[in-house]
Amino acid sequence: MSDEVYSSQDGMAVDTPKKSPVVDDKEWSTGLFGCFADVTTCVKALFCPCIVYAQNKQVLNRTGSIGPDALLYCCGIDFWCCGSTGAIGGSNRSEIRSSRNIQGSFASDFITHCFCAPCALTQEKLELELMKEE
Repeated sequence: MSDEVYSSQDGMAVDTPKKSPVVDDKEWSTGLFGCFADVTTCVKALFCPCIVYAQNKQVLNRTGSIGPDALLYCCGIDFWCCGSTGAIGGSNRSEIRSSRNIQGSFASDFITHCFCAPCALTQEKLELELMKEE
């Protein structure tokens, strides 16, 4: 690929390099079923997922606030509404993936939260802890 050359108003050539696209090539630091690396969070995510979701959201937002989606996530879990937890949890997971350049898609994030929310929440918490250390 060559760089494009444009001329400025005074007739001089200006070289504008192309930006390389961001490549999502990293993996999660722990596997989805590596949630037992943090047993406390794993148990908390199993019995009180909205608490772990809210804690993750606070770290991700860096504002200390959790937002109303933590309550919606909790209500979705209580009523076993896969669409609600999948969409809200998947959106948060996508945000984490994007900030860490981890490969994946919203579809995989949605499915992961629908069928394995406690593991997903624990995996996300472990990833966010690494992000705080960097």
